[in-house]
Amino acid sequence: MASNQTVDDLLGECQRLAEAGRLSEAITKLTRAAEADGHPAVLFMLGNYEKAAGRTENAAKRFRAVLHLMPEAPEPRVNLANSLTELGAYDEAEKLLREGLQRQPDSPDLLFSLAVTAGFREDWEQAEVMYRRILDAAPDYPNAVANLA
Repeated sequence: MASNQTVDDLLGECQRLAEAGRLSEAITKLTRAAEADGHPAVLFMLGNYEKAAGRTENAAKRFRAVLHLMPEAPEPRVNLANSLTELGAYDEAEKLLREGLQRQPDSPDLLFSLAVTAGFREDWEQAEVMYRRILDAAPDYPNAVANLA
């Protein structure tokens, strides 16, 4: 990040790059900024872009770093768990999500990710329980009804 560039400016620039199909360039800029100051928003965007680029292991490292800096925030926890699920680390993903649910028991994002993880494990009963909890907590949550059908 240039010394006169704010984090918001960098994030905006990288979003424009990614939207223009220049994801690799956005990742390079974010990586430099993350190495320089490790701002959680930079790490989070970098994780999302690395995941979009198919670099799930790198994305998981970024989300883990954000979670370390912001342990109460559900977004890095969800993104880390989703990355771990993609990598086949179901136990770790489930543990992270259950820890998050202890803090926020009605979080539809945490519940949805736990349902997805259960689906990857082919634990359809657990997935159904999570989808029903989502509907109780947030009846309009996208995909919950469709996944119960």
